[in-house]
Amino acid sequence: MKNVLISTRTLAIAVTATLATAFCSPVFANDEKNPDPVELKFVGNIDDYPVFQLTFTGEEEQEYIIIIRDEFSNVLYKERIKVQSLSKNFVLKIDGLEYNDIQFEILGKKTDSKVVYAVSKKLHTTEDMLINKIK
Repeated sequence: MKNVLISTRTLAIAVTATLATAFCSPVFANDEKNPDPVELKFVGNIDDYPVFQLTFTGEEEQEYIIIIRDEFSNVLYKERIKVQSLSKNFVLKIDGLEYNDIQFEILGKKTDSKVVYAVSKKLHTTEDMLINKIK
């Protein structure tokens, strides 16, 4: 009799665990829709012009198209490159442009993928006052 109760409990727990996990969707740690290893970073300023670094890190040589557009979708820069791993700096020296809504588009020819980075400039003026106790 005791064996029958233990088997029933074990069966009930197994059925409950199966039903609890059956309708869950899987979550992956690396759930990227973009297979291209491309990264854009703001590096700093040179003579009040922003400098951006575009980094490609790949295991094999691939062909990319780099397009930089302004806020009105005008093409400011376009280049086709074949790289495996590369870091390239861009200095945006464009007079009369406020650097609002600049877009870096990187098109991967092999994977037919598109990576778009939107860059916008925000100016914040802050004033800090520090008070330190000396003695």
